[in-house]
Amino acid sequence: MEINQYPLESFSFQDEDYYDIDFWTGSGYQTKKILGSVIKAGILAAVENIYNADGTLTGSRAVNIDGNILSFISNNQGEFEVIIGNGTFEFSKFSQTLAQIFIEIQGSIPSHQMNFDLNPVNTQLTINDGVNYASLQINGVGSALNFTDGITQYRVEANEQGVVVNNAYLLPNADGIAGQVITTDGFGNATWQNSGTTIVSWGDIIGTLADQTDLQAALDAKLNDPEGIASQYIRGDGTLGNFPIVGGGGGGSVYYFNGNTSQGIINGQTMYELSKVAQTGAAANFTRSTTGTIASFITDINEPNQLSVPAGIWLFECYLSETGAGASFPTIQCVIEKWDGTTITILGTGIAEEITSGSTKDLYTLGVTIPTGITFLATDRIVVKVDIANPQGKTITLYTEDSSVSSVTTTFSNGISSLNGLMPATQLLTTGTSGTDFNISSSVDTHTFNIPISSAANTGKLSNTDWSNFDGKQEPITLTTTGTSGAATFVGTTLNVPNYSTTDTNIYNSDGTLILDRVVSMNNFGLTFNGAGGTNGSQINISSAANRSKALNFQVGTSLRWKEQVSGAEIGGDNGSQFAMQYYDDAGVLKGTAFSISRTNGAFRLNNSYSLPLSGGTTGQVLTSTTLGLTEFQALPIEIQAAASDETTNLTIGTSKVTFRLPKAMTLTAVRASLSTAQAAGSIFTIDINQNGVSVLGTKLTIDNNEKTSTTAATPATIVTSSLTDDAEITIDIDQVGTALAKGLKITLIGTRA
Repeated sequence: MEINQYPLESFSFQDEDYYDIDFWTGSGYQTKKILGSVIKAGILAAVENIYNADGTLTGSRAVNIDGNILSFISNNQGEFEVIIGNGTFEFSKFSQTLAQIFIEIQGSIPSHQMNFDLNPVNTQLTINDGVNYASLQINGVGSALNFTDGITQYRVEANEQGVVVNNAYLLPNADGIAGQVITTDGFGNATWQNSGTTIVSWGDIIGTLADQTDLQAALDAKLNDPEGIASQYIRGDGTLGNFPIVGGGGGGSVYYFNGNTSQGIINGQTMYELSKVAQTGAAANFTRSTTGTIASFITDINEPNQLSVPAGIWLFECYLSETGAGASFPTIQCVIEKWDGTTITILGTGIAEEITSGSTKDLYTLGVTIPTGITFLATDRIVVKVDIANPQGKTITLYTEDSSVSSVTTTFSNGISSLNGLMPATQLLTTGTSGTDFNISSSVDTHTFNIPISSAANTGKLSNTDWSNFDGKQEPITLTTTGTSGAATFVGTTLNVPNYSTTDTNIYNSDGTLILDRVVSMNNFGLTFNGAGGTNGSQINISSAANRSKALNFQVGTSLRWKEQVSGAEIGGDNGSQFAMQYYDDAGVLKGTAFSISRTNGAFRLNNSYSLPLSGGTTGQVLTSTTLGLTEFQALPIEIQAAASDETTNLTIGTSKVTFRLPKAMTLTAVRASLSTAQAAGSIFTIDINQNGVSVLGTKLTIDNNEKTSTTAATPATIVTSSLTDDAEITIDIDQVGTALAKGLKITLIGTRA
């Protein structure tokens, strides 16, 4: 029998009515008419009463629906449950009392549960997997979220005061004003405060957010930490570090990898330019996926032009990347070599470094140590290589030029590269006494300043012994004139010369000067000493008869060494006596005249060789020797020559064949022209010379046929404007040519400086 129930419909059997009832016979349905009262009685007899009089279930009921159990449970305690399950651990449970509704869902694992507790006092949503736990709790006080990871529990609760975190501190329930920050009092109360009172810190640097000046001052103090030294720098981790040592004064020279400039194949390797000048053209990149050299770079010929390589660290800055599978990092290293034209010599090899940025192009710094004692020739060249030490199955790319300029900083000096021929980065100064005069001796790394001891053969410093001898010399002598007779006496530093007297008068004043002129008569010729009171002042006069020589002799012992002598005619006028200084050998024999001057024909004649004019010349003139040993002041000569063509092109008529400007004003006295190839026939070759566009010639300058110079011209040129001004523009015109075979024209201006 099949009875269908339809939602939202109700149906009652009437006792007196008949109803069609379908019965299943096993092979089909049959229809019977049955009285309503019979149907009702049958139902009552066949169905157990499941409700109590108050409408509650008389007991638990379960309905099996294809293996899924629908259970209706009453515990007679005012609770009602509906459970839908599959007979195992998976079920959904619905419970209800008059005050509460509870829904529980459990998965195949008993600990995996979700509960809805719709309690008006404390409503909760709970999710639990047996370890992790989360719940939303709502009650009359507020709401809360609870979390746990099986070890630590976390809780965020909202109430009328604000938000409580982990039952530890309370966040305010309203916003602050602009610029404020949330601070805690240490007792679980967090409030909005002005930022000026909020202290912030960075490491051991402390300041406030309201005013950055104190934070900046603390930062400045940190950067000026007296624990460091001036040569150190601050590393990324905040510690102090030392820069690598680079030899040479003034910092190391930097060489750049110019990958677009090939240096050819050297020693079987393709090399590119290593230069102090960086090329920043299109990118020139190099790749390799096996062990070996990615790229080699060599300096230009005669570069670096050094005699040694200062010891220290060469720093390579290379842009690199790598591509390929695998977690291991490839490694690279840099190598420095020397090429002497026939042989490659390794100077240093760096430590292998990892490429860690993958396919991202990045700048890597690598070092190579150069040992001491490496010598060099001025013609030796530097080679640097970037090698793959272990590719790890990757392809490595070295970038050069464009925006990725790779370089190496060397130990070659950017400052003084050589001091007196020495090139070590550190050089020493010391003193010595070698040599016969002051000298500086430089060897290896030491400069010795030698100051020899002074002697008859040496120019130098005074020794202690010589100083003592010098200091023991006679002190300054004081002269006195005590007494009028007797011998002169010397006591201590005082020389006493008696003031001798004659029967007439003293000849000296008390200060030692002559009272009057005194004359010594020699062969009736006088030697006069003029005293301070004399009419001619302090003089010594030598007189003699006319046309007699007068001489002043200087001798050592009895041997004559020098003689100053005046001789010759003394008749006045243009001719006069001669003054000569003669010198003698050790035996007193005359060797010659060192110097003489005489007046002849109105001029002074030196050494009886040439005469000087009696008056000076004008500005710019020079003293010029003429005939018979005479000299005179003349203007300084000047010659200017200019090419008006090349040497191979046939000359043609035209103006301004060449234009130039005078370097100085001059007076033009002559002009010349010449050809490298003469013309054979035709009209006479004719040239004009112009100053500022105006000809300076009357008769033009010509060169006759079959001649190369104007000096042989039948008709000489004449000058109408001889004054040429400073910076004047000079142009050369060709007015006439013959058979057009003349070549190689030059013009010469001859004159004197104005």
